[in-house]
Amino acid sequence: MFRQIVINPTEIKQKAQRKYPTFLASTITGEPFFPLALPVGKLPKDFASLNQSVPELMAQSKDTLGYGYVLELRTRNHREHGPQSLPERIYIEDRDDYLKLLRTDPSITVIFI
Repeated sequence: MFRQIVINPTEIKQKAQRKYPTFLASTITGEPFFPLALPVGKLPKDFASLNQSVPELMAQSKDTLGYGYVLELRTRNHREHGPQSLPERIYIEDRDDYLKLLRTDPSITVIFI
């Protein structure tokens, strides 16, 4: 039961950027902002697209770069392609990862804290 169109690293950054005003507000109100969950999207139906999208997500993840989003994978059996590691959850753990992903100067938000 594969869906369509998984999120890509550029879209992850765009979605995180759109949350920036909420992030700034949370520094004032003290409301928790992290972990920031992001939608995985729908997985491609065709194997070629799936085979391309998962490594692309992994290459830009925190496990690879040392900052940014965490990509949790889950192995699922596909009747045609066998076991596949597929994105289950994408999230940003903390402030440092968030600001580094957005390439934002952390000192800017210090003003608001």
